[in-house]
Amino acid sequence: MLSEQFQHILVDEYQDTNAIQAAIVDTLASKHRNIAVVGDDSQSIYSFRGASFENIISFKDRYPDAVEYRLELNYRSTPEILTLANAIIACNAVRLPKNLRTVRPSGLKPAIVTTYDHFMQSQFLAEYILALLDQGRKLNDIAILYRSHWHSLEIQLELQRRNIPFRVRGGLRFFEQAHMKDVLCFLRIIQNPHDELAWLRVLKMLPRVGSALSQRLWQYIDQADNPLDSACKNDAARLFPASARQFYIDFTGLIGKLTKLNSPAEMIDLILADFYDDFLVSHYDGAHLRREDIRGLTNFAANYKTLEAFLADVTLADELSGETIETGPIEQEFVTLSTVHQAKGLEWPVVFIPWLADGRFPTDLAINTTQDQEEERRVFHVAVTRTKDELYLVVPQLYRTRSRTMVMMKPSRFLTEIEHTLTEPMVLDEGLPSLIAGKEPKALPDQFCNLT
Repeated sequence: MLSEQFQHILVDEYQDTNAIQAAIVDTLASKHRNIAVVGDDSQSIYSFRGASFENIISFKDRYPDAVEYRLELNYRSTPEILTLANAIIACNAVRLPKNLRTVRPSGLKPAIVTTYDHFMQSQFLAEYILALLDQGRKLNDIAILYRSHWHSLEIQLELQRRNIPFRVRGGLRFFEQAHMKDVLCFLRIIQNPHDELAWLRVLKMLPRVGSALSQRLWQYIDQADNPLDSACKNDAARLFPASARQFYIDFTGLIGKLTKLNSPAEMIDLILADFYDDFLVSHYDGAHLRREDIRGLTNFAANYKTLEAFLADVTLADELSGETIETGPIEQEFVTLSTVHQAKGLEWPVVFIPWLADGRFPTDLAINTTQDQEEERRVFHVAVTRTKDELYLVVPQLYRTRSRTMVMMKPSRFLTEIEHTLTEPMVLDEGLPSLIAGKEPKALPDQFCNLT
């Protein structure tokens, strides 16, 4: 290990993590220059954790005498999938040259599925998975890979409605996450003021309020016909010590505002703005990602006119379990749902990549600079190369905003910048998209269109 004195010298001399990492490697190899490194700049997707693909790009500049071995032979994917992957990453200006090739025979071209909107996108995924099972595929053969966790919200609900078993890799189902439960408990209180568990969870979020105070308030308001009215009275606030009383008064003020709203999306917005955003920052790691989840929940909630209808679907998601199907005495099978980052290093025979529209993949935050776009393109490259046999790229055309207006979505630039001959459009066949190899695509119904 490097001495503390040497580490301090590095920090003083080099101003960024990338330079420090390079300096440490150079120091270790300074005497004998005997060093071996392994890496793939095309799969460097963790800049948000401080990783930099430039360490790989610049290695030959610092060690020009190094011998380079390119591991370009791929045993996983079909030629069609690798051809697409090579074309995708070739659009990056800063990269090491490489050309993936395979030992496998030819297979299906990657398919582009254009759906009317993001709801039909979820329906397609569920229906086509069922069709694949009818064709002999197993649940474990199938993965749905998305850019951000909140992109899976509607997909999870649709799979649960159809009782298709799935598991979320590297995390909980969307509504099982702590920050989701926190926000939903506010809504449950408004919908059902007698929900004891929701009250106790929300009250314990208040500063200087623990289990004892929460129980004391609940026992007091539970005796009333309407716990909401009782909770907002001065007598309830007097149950709290002076140090916590103002926090409780602010909380009841928020509850009062929520009772005057009808839209669940507006309620979630208010909860985030008036209380929960500060709670996120102070109580959770990765607050910005959790905030993105909550905004995704807000967009989803905007499709419901009433709080009752919204919570009914959320309850369905909590109660329905698709994780009960068994293929034998021990083994269970599931469709895998995962962010691309969590899927790195893994593989599946069949992969779906939904939300391939600008602003979703690539994300809004990644389309402002060339550097960010190239990182997003590497993320897409990683997603594509998880596929062994069949790849389905799903493009929703319309997105319903919180004002319930439909906004046209542009296909992802990662699709429009490559030759259309590398992919094949899918057409509807008796209600399900079906790939017609070697033929011109049939005319699609009005709600569908081809990218080609």
